[in-house]
Amino acid sequence: MPSLRFLVDMNLSPRIVNDLRQQGWDILRVSQVLPMDAEDSEILDFARQQNRVIITRKLLEFLPHIEDRLAEGCAVTIDDRRARIRYLPIS
Repeated sequence: MPSLRFLVDMNLSPRIVNDLRQQGWDILRVSQVLPMDAEDSEILDFARQQNRVIITRKLLEFLPHIEDRLAEGCAVTIDDRRARIRYLPIS
């Protein structure tokens, strides 16, 4: 199994977490590790500290400055230094 570690935001079904965990993925739900009313900044901090990829439906709340690019269709990757945007399809 790949070494990716995931943190799933509260806006996604717990079934997603359970299904992926059963397939062997290292995956946590935000509610397992943070208070229900955790701010987005707390979620980002936890994910960064634990080296986890956030899976969320509310990307625009995390990254409001790229709304236009997301609407055009792109893949976004983020690390501590930058956000990389690649337009789709990726060739």
